[in-house]
Amino acid sequence: MITYCSDGFRPIKHGERGIDGPLAAAVAFAARLAHREFGQGGYCRTIRLDNLSRDGRHGRYQAFIGASPQRHPTAGHNVWIEVDIKPVADGAD
Repeated sequence: MITYCSDGFRPIKHGERGIDGPLAAAVAFAARLAHREFGQGGYCRTIRLDNLSRDGRHGRYQAFIGASPQRHPTAGHNVWIEVDIKPVADGAD
């Protein structure tokens, strides 16, 4: 079993809510951050891998989070999300 972790967020287990890898986990963490900052209308628009550790267990992603106020262009900013991949022994749930 694999768990994806990011500071300030509840960890996500592989397979939970369709999370199938670290990029999907980064999108979920960015969406959570967007909801914190912008409310229910917050979203994560684009995301890209910025840096990856040599062993592949740590990635840094750049994402644009924002919201679209009524009749105004999108308001938002870039954020960086750190994702750690932590293997969990089977049966340790």
